[in-house]
Formats: sequence, C-alpha cells, structure tokens
Amino acid sequence: IVEMKRIELLAMRQDQRKLLKAMQKMGCVEVSPIKDEALKAYQGKDSARLQQLDSLMERLRWTIGQLSQYNKQKAPFMGNLPDAEPQEIAYIQSHEAEMIAIIDKAEGLEKTGGDLKGQLARLQVAQEQLLPWQKLDIPVKEIHASRDVLQFVGTMNKAGVKALSEQLYVQVLGEERDNVYLWLAAHVSLKQELTAVMKSGNFAPAQFGDMQGTVQQQLDAYENKRAELQGASEALVTEWKTLSEQLTRLKIWFDLLQIERDQADAAQRTIGTGAAFLMRGWVPTSLADKVTEELKKLSPTCAVEVYAPEE
Repeated sequence: IVEMKRIELLAMRQDQRKLLKAMQKMGCVEVSPIKDEALKAYQGKDSARLQQLDSLMERLRWTIGQLSQYNKQKAPFMGNLPDAEPQEIAYIQSHEAEMIAIIDKAEGLEKTGGDLKGQLARLQVAQEQLLPWQKLDIPVKEIHASRDVLQFVGTMNKAGVKALSEQLYVQVLGEERDNVYLWLAAHVSLKQELTAVMKSGNFAPAQFGDMQGTVQQQLDAYENKRAELQGASEALVTEWKTLSEQLTRLKIWFDLLQIERDQADAAQRTIGTGAAFLMRGWVPTSLADKVTEELKKLSPTCAVEVYAPEE
C-alpha cells in the first residue's frame, strides 16, 4: 500500500493550465473535488467544454472503429502508437476543423452505406415478389376487362383451379405450396360462374402497381438497378479505404483530446476567482518533495502545502 498525503495548491489563475498539465505529466497527483459548501460558488464551471469533448471523443471513437475495418494497423486501438512528431501534434492541434471534417465524412459514408443497403433490401423483396409472375409474357397494362372479355391475374388454391370450367382460358404461371399463380380469361357471359369459382378458390389478384411493360422487362430493370447499387457500394468501400489512411492521425488526436479532457476535468475540480485558484488532492509521500519542487519551479509565487490526512 502506497502511503499518501494531502496536497493543497494555491496559485495564480494564469498558471493553472501549465500546473495541471505538469501534474498530469508526472502522473502521481490525484485531484479531488472540493466539497466545502462555503466555497461552492467558486467551483470551476468548464462543464460545457467537458460535454463538448465527451461528444467529440465519442464520435471520434466510433470513426476510428469504422476505419480500423479498412486499415489493419498493428498498433492497438488508442494505445502503443509510435511517438508523434512535434510537428504532427502541432498540425493536428491547429487543424481541428479538418479533423472534424474527417468524422463528418465517415458519418456521411455510413449514412450512404445504410441507404444503399436499404435500397438493395427493398429491391430484393420486389424481385422475389415478381419472380412467380415471370412467365406472364404480355404487358401487365394490357390485362384488363373489355366489352367481351374478362381477364384476371392472381393466385388461387389448387382446389379452385380444378373447379375452373374448360370454357375458360387458364395459363398456369407457377405454383407455391397450395397456391397456383395463373392468368384467367373468359367471355363476359361466364362472369357469374367465374366469380363464384374465384371466390371459393380464395382468388387474390396480383398487385403490379404502376408497372410498365412485361414482368420480365421489370425484372431486367431490377437487375440493372441492383448492378448499379452494387457498383455504388464498391465505390463506397474505396472511399472508406482512402479515409482510413488518416487512422494514425485520428488516434493521435484522440490521445490529445483525452489529455485535454483530463485537464478540463481536473480544472473543474478546483475552485478560484478570476485571479487565483485552489486545488486539493493526494500525492504519494515519497514523491511529495519532488512534486512541490516542480510546481514551485513552474510558478514561483504558488503556495504548496503537503500534510498528513486527518485520521
């Protein structure tokens, strides 16, 4: 068990950022929230930036996860990355809008991909619904009643089909379990008989909507559309792979944002005024003198007190 002592730091507000950064770098000071009710009005209020960072980091984490599927880097997610060059860090920090644009681009690609998947799924359903009618080789708009002839396209159970009169024209287009897909035509004089048989056979009319041409022509159009959508999906993969070239830079940016978030969180645990701030926390007893020395070096006017906690 590491022996710990309390530490209090009182310093000028202008030195707050560099002092918190130094303690973060030393990694041995745990900043504690100050709960004194009398000091509550002086509590740090940088919650808006914390929320902004949390939201941004969540989006960035998702983006990195997506891009990792297209760029198989050996370095594990958010860790053990090669040391970033100072100029690379400076570039990232000064081009946050460009980094956010990469996230926006990834989110746009994801939306486009979702749209393409939805279109392909709907297309597949439409094809499957139309396939049983593939042998219907006349334009569907021509299948309608005239003055002398009745025409119907739909499904009927097998018992109903057997009851159909030989005076009717019947073309069986296909079967599926007890259902028969068929095209019926009859003289108008047989309307009453045909209506009765259709009712007893649970006849259900085909639904072609506003389809033009023959069923085969529509199926060909669907196949062309499928090829177009698959081409767009392949192009989308290429865009993902191109965007994944930014993966290392995005991981470095995530680490930088994590550092900033930790600093903002620590700052929120402090209290202060426009001119000064007070921080309380814990430090290992063995490192207390070194921490005090480093803080004094960075801010000669600061006051550091290290003491044993009350039993």
